Amino acid sequence: MKTHGTAVWQGGIKDGKGAISTKSGALKDYPYGFSSRFEGKPGTTPEELIGTAHAGCFTRLCRSISARPSSPPSA
Repeated sequence: MKTHGTAVWQGGIKDGKGAISTKSGALKDYPYGFSSRFEGKPGTTPEELIGTAHAGCFTRLCRSISARPSSPPSA
């Protein structure tokens, strides 16, 4: 599977704005910036995106483990 995402930034660190997009289209020019990270304004943060990706992987792993047939413990 080959996929990608893009991020663009315009302006300074505090007054600038960014947009994130994914190949799948789940995110299309979704805003992020200083104000969404530190001031509670609408938008996302890199930490939120990474945390969400990790949570998705973890829940799939938990489901995979719980779907395995039970086997007796070995000594």
